[in-house]
Amino acid sequence: MSIFNQNVFCALNRFRFSCWLRVYGIFLLSAFWCAPSLANQAQYTMFDLIADEQVRVNVLLRTDKSVVPKERIPIEVKVESQFPIIEDMKLPYLDIPGAVVVNEEPIVTRSQYQHDGKTWYTQTSTLSVYAMHAGAFSLTSFSLPLSVKVHNGDIIRGRIESRPVEFYVESFGQYESLMQHGVVSDEAELSLMIEKGDGKPLEEGGFEIGQAVTLTYRLSVENSHSMLLPQFEIEDPKGVEVYRKPAEKEDILSPLTHENTAVLTQSFTYVFQHEGTVKVPEQTLSWWNSNTLKVETLKTSAHYFQVGEVSVADKAKAKIIQWFDSHYHQTKWLNEYREYLAAGTLILSFLSFLFFANQRRARSYRGERGKPESKELKQTFLDQCDRAAYPEAVQTLYEIASRLGGSRSSLSHVLDNESRQVWERLLEMAFNNQALYVVSIKEAQQLLNALVISVEKKPSKFMFNWDLNRDK
Repeated sequence: MSIFNQNVFCALNRFRFSCWLRVYGIFLLSAFWCAPSLANQAQYTMFDLIADEQVRVNVLLRTDKSVVPKERIPIEVKVESQFPIIEDMKLPYLDIPGAVVVNEEPIVTRSQYQHDGKTWYTQTSTLSVYAMHAGAFSLTSFSLPLSVKVHNGDIIRGRIESRPVEFYVESFGQYESLMQHGVVSDEAELSLMIEKGDGKPLEEGGFEIGQAVTLTYRLSVENSHSMLLPQFEIEDPKGVEVYRKPAEKEDILSPLTHENTAVLTQSFTYVFQHEGTVKVPEQTLSWWNSNTLKVETLKTSAHYFQVGEVSVADKAKAKIIQWFDSHYHQTKWLNEYREYLAAGTLILSFLSFLFFANQRRARSYRGERGKPESKELKQTFLDQCDRAAYPEAVQTLYEIASRLGGSRSSLSHVLDNESRQVWERLLEMAFNNQALYVVSIKEAQQLLNALVISVEKKPSKFMFNWDLNRDK
């Protein structure tokens, strides 16, 4: 190889080495500038967002008062993030020993707010917990799936874990045994609907053997859950075949208040097998009113159904028993002796009826016997006025007023103005010999009619006569 060729070869090698050196330098420089950005992106994990408190979860009890068993305890789960949350929160299955946790597709509420110049995005959901007994309870920590969209547009997915929450449930105290099968709410209602098998109104007539009637009980409890509602138990009355339909339970969620109303509907069909009176006893249910913090009673009235023909005495007896049931609290003593009370009431009512009927008959007899005498006195009074025998006429009129039930001293107070003038003229003619007035037959008849009308309008009082043995 010539010296020229050697120089050219060396120059080419130096040029090639210089190019590779420049390319390598540019690569090192680019790697130096991009390294921080790549390092930052590599560190963007959910764990780092939680550590930097850019995302967080809070679990809070949303009640400011003490609670009792079966009362709703709202627990709020709230996720907050400085980045937009992509998917809706999905709560896992949660279990608290000794309590009912309701998490049936809860509503997720989205919102955002500003704090220290930063925008926070939130999602909120509420659990409903119903403790079944008094004591301390704990909701252990749980994790939630979370996905957020960071500033560069990337989506970071991961899980975030909550902290445990503890709460305490008070006891009912002296009402503990009473509330074993009761309900707890701020509003509750118990109703009964009765339907005849033929579709006719219940008030129209009785029943025949083989006919049926359906009783439907409906229990509605606000801020509760259907799993907590007790079912009704009804015994088979004598002479009745009872068919029980399965209880229907439902939960009605209000779209405005997000509060649940538990409803129980239970039906019983009575098929009458024998004649007689069938009683459906009242149904009672203890209710703890969370507004007044007192135990109240939900109650339906007792009902009676008459099967076949009924006598007047049986009908009256049934009415009396129904009245006792509706006006007096059911006690063991009353349940045992109410048949005797009804019979005694009927006997006393019958004796009273006989007594007053006898008194009325006696008064009617005396009145009928006195009618001819009163008629004769009226005619005598008219004859005395015609003969101008005014003193005798005054005495006769007093006697007529006395027999009609009036008072001798108050004739002038019961007469009208025109008749009173005739009466005063009659008195003056009777006791003033110098009086020149005359009382005609027409005026005398007018005075008699006014006296009879005034006495008949006067209310009569009941006068009890202690002289029961007047003939002796």
